[in-house]
Amino acid sequence: MGINPKQTEITRKYTKKHPDMSTLGLSRLLFNDWPELYASVENARSVVRGHRGNSGESKRSKFKDKSNFRTNGKAGEIVKMPKSKYVEWKPFEINHRKNLILSDPHIPYHSDKALEGALKHGDDYKPDAIILNGDVADCFSVSWWVKNPKLRDFPGEIIANKQFLDSLRSRFPKAKIYYKMGNHEERYERFLWQRCEELLGVPEFEFKNLLKFDDNDITAIEDQRVINLGQLPIVHGHEFSRGLFSSVNAARGLFLKAKHSCLVAHHHQTSEHTARTISDKMISCWSVGCLCGLSPEFLRLNNWNHGFATVDVKPSGEYHVSNYRILDGKVLN
Repeated sequence: MGINPKQTEITRKYTKKHPDMSTLGLSRLLFNDWPELYASVENARSVVRGHRGNSGESKRSKFKDKSNFRTNGKAGEIVKMPKSKYVEWKPFEINHRKNLILSDPHIPYHSDKALEGALKHGDDYKPDAIILNGDVADCFSVSWWVKNPKLRDFPGEIIANKQFLDSLRSRFPKAKIYYKMGNHEERYERFLWQRCEELLGVPEFEFKNLLKFDDNDITAIEDQRVINLGQLPIVHGHEFSRGLFSSVNAARGLFLKAKHSCLVAHHHQTSEHTARTISDKMISCWSVGCLCGLSPEFLRLNNWNHGFATVDVKPSGEYHVSNYRILDGKVLN
């Protein structure tokens, strides 16, 4: 069936006269006034959609008169897709040969012996980079969990953490230091969201500025970004929803979540899991022990252990992980 000039004329006239009327409402009006031109309300609706530019790009291009095309009910425009607000989320790339990985000291609730044992190993290892892989600060005072009021001392926590970073820089003056924000550091950000939203965006109140990262040339890694250390992805562990639950160990849980060789902290356990793929490639995952006290008030009995790791990276990106345990301050091979 060819184009009906009368139908085109009437449709154009009505769409121009009623630019803000809904397409269905206008279709009913056309069918009621001109039943001889339209087989049904649905037929009228199809014609109106064409005149309003809502029938796809191929049909829009055939219309010479586009004055009745509209978007969101307004005449003269073509419907467009909304602009995305999504911000691209990419890994943080690190390329150093010798890397010391320290996780979960939860300062000021760290273990003096364990932390000193790891740092003494670092003295001999002489790292090019130190990666603080989350939960360096405990942020106990600003946690939303039920807290012992006697232990609330956020200013004291800030002082202790600044002292640790000053000491670390003094001890390793040439090493590049990276500070990955863990779930405990995020306690502070969420505290601002919930209690002090007026301070959001004020530079002086950003966590990295509270601890004076710039004074010690420390690079912050925020937004739960994965660290790519050569070809090895490193996560704190809170990036995965619901954690890395596994009946075997944390490394096995990481293997099931990441489906890639990876290193994780967060679970305060030293473990390793290795598997061979169907294409004869080997996947290895490691979980690193903590450097905090092993019997905190909120969880006296647990299966935590002290530990840290080193990662040696070749120019090709290939790597070797050494996952150390610490017992009574002594580093175990």
